[in-house]
Amino acid sequence: MVLTIPAVTSCVVTVLAMFVGVATIAVSSGPGWRALRWFGVAALCASAYGVCAVTSTLDLAPEARAFFGRLGGASASLLSASWFMYFARTHGRALARWERAVVVAIVVVAVAWLVPGLCRTSEVFVRTVPWLGVSYATTRPTVFGQMTYAFLLVSICILDARVFLAWRRGKKGALADFLGVSVQIVAGVNDALAASGKIDTPYALDVGQFVVVIAVGTTLITRFVSDARALDRSSTELRAAQTELVRRERLAALGELSAIVAHEVRNPVTVIFSAVSTLRKQPLSSEASTLLDIVNEEAERLKRIVGELLEFARPRDLSVDAIAPAQLVEGAVEAALAGFGGGDLVEVQTDRDLPDFAGDEQLLRQALINLITNALQAAGRTGRVRVRALGEGQPASWIAFDVCDDGAGIPNDVAEKMFTPFFTTRASGTGLGLAIVKRIAEAHGGEITWRPGAARGVAFMLRIPVRRRAKRRQLAQ
Repeated sequence: MVLTIPAVTSCVVTVLAMFVGVATIAVSSGPGWRALRWFGVAALCASAYGVCAVTSTLDLAPEARAFFGRLGGASASLLSASWFMYFARTHGRALARWERAVVVAIVVVAVAWLVPGLCRTSEVFVRTVPWLGVSYATTRPTVFGQMTYAFLLVSICILDARVFLAWRRGKKGALADFLGVSVQIVAGVNDALAASGKIDTPYALDVGQFVVVIAVGTTLITRFVSDARALDRSSTELRAAQTELVRRERLAALGELSAIVAHEVRNPVTVIFSAVSTLRKQPLSSEASTLLDIVNEEAERLKRIVGELLEFARPRDLSVDAIAPAQLVEGAVEAALAGFGGGDLVEVQTDRDLPDFAGDEQLLRQALINLITNALQAAGRTGRVRVRALGEGQPASWIAFDVCDDGAGIPNDVAEKMFTPFFTTRASGTGLGLAIVKRIAEAHGGEITWRPGAARGVAFMLRIPVRRRAKRRQLAQ
């Protein structure tokens, strides 16, 4: 038995359509993909029709040829009904009353095609296509069979018109559906004209049906990829939201704890300061005076810890005003140096013509003070701390405040935790300075980053977007 080109084509189409149908029905069990069941049914019907098309080029007994002819008609009918169901589901609607009537009529036609002698006779008709070197042997349709064929063709044309209108309304993927169904219609018209001897072409309805499967399948793959990407984005956003929620809940609990600590600790600290002040007015030995100094120093440290804890945990609205970068840096440097007795410890550089930007001057000043203080306290520092205000972009869309020291730098194990609240490497530190800087930066829509210094040490960069008018934000809790 020698398979002709049309037979080989039909075999390939049959196998591919069957694979697509089985795979699609398996996928349709997932949420949001129920409409794929009808696409899977359509693909399996196209596969069944392909089997019948193969037999028209093979040497079979008349009874077998008549059976496959009837099966082909039933398969084509059920394929048409499946497309009506599928397109209605994918367009998010139920079948209209007239569509339900059409689908019911198509199912009745499919059953009618299976009845021997009703839609096809037992007479075998052989048609040869000389230029292709192939002969088709099929049983002749009855008048009723021709009428059902015309009914199916008209039904598919109506369906194609609806798909076309959906495409015109902007329905995603409707263009590929329209083109695929149009190819099936053209193939059906070709087969009708070829069977009646009007044109000398091979039968092509099986290929046309497979083209519809491929066209619709392409839109489904596109939708699947799009949904997968959207799901991945949603998962990422959900994880970020969950992380932020946990962080906010922890900080909210910290805020409540801070209020209790402030109430319970501040009063005793005030009493300690008062007692130390009273004792200093009395004659004391050098040993007692030294002990008072230690008490006073530790009380000051406790007071600072409570203050920083409250500053970190307390939510507050940003007071947005126009800020001059140069003045902001100068004020922060002056305040930071006050804690070190002044001196020429900081080198300041600012770009010329930096634009004013919107922000909370008090909070940003505090952030810079924290960064400068950290740099001044850096282990192994020998030179001056360099503070720069830079503009990024033309015109400047970001203001970057760069604070660099020449200390020993930051070990890798410390770098991962340095913005974590209460993490510190200094015995007298609270571990809140950089955490506060990060919160202030994020509240302004900016960021805080760090990098190793040019030769040694570390450089922190606080970047704030330039906004003429900034929305009021709350310092995130």
